[in-house]
Order: sequence, then structure tokens, then C-alpha cells
Amino acid sequence: MLCYLDDDKAFADAAKGASNFIKRSKNKNDTYSSFGTENSNSTASALSALIAAGYTREDDDILNISLALSTFRLANGGYSYKLYSEATPLSSAQALITFCDLANQSSLWLSILEEKI
Repeated sequence: MLCYLDDDKAFADAAKGASNFIKRSKNKNDTYSSFGTENSNSTASALSALIAAGYTREDDDILNISLALSTFRLANGGYSYKLYSEATPLSSAQALITFCDLANQSSLWLSILEEKI
């Protein structure tokens, strides 16, 4: 679980509840949707959140979600917001952050927090 939440049971319980909800809310193909639209940004955000919560690439759900995120990758290296559409800079940026989180087994957001402490 998030290292900064372990000392506070209420926050730890909230984080555990959120991560469990995220894991249960994925689509059948391991992507995520927002407002009924399956998209790379929601998939990447959910994956980043689970990594921040302490899940690793050894977890089957994390592996499956990362493979699902890869389906949005286009031949030009960019990521589309929706399947079979053009790449967008923001979708590509979100995917990049998420894959860096996955490779580093750490959250960008936690590293920013650590710098401020």
C-alpha cells in the first residue's frame, strides 16, 4: 500500500478500498472506460494508481492491464485515446508516465511527494 498511508488506518483503508474498486472496474478486455468510452487515458490512470498502491508487474492484473494499454499504441509510437483513432500527445504522455512507473516499480506522483518532504 502507499508508503505514506501505512501509519494512518483510515487512509490505508481508503486506499485499499479504492485500489480494490479500480481492480474490479476494468472492462472484460482489461482496459478502462470513462463515461462509457473505453480509452487509453483511463487505462493508464488506473494502472498508475495501482502501481502507486504497491502492485507490481508480477501481479497478473497489472500485466494484463499493461498489455491492454499497449493495444492503443500505433505504428508511429504514439498512443490513441480510443482504439482505431489517431495518436494524441496527451494520451501518449499518460502512457509514457505509466510505462515509466511500471518499469521503475514506483509512482511518479510519489516521487514528487518525496521531493516536497
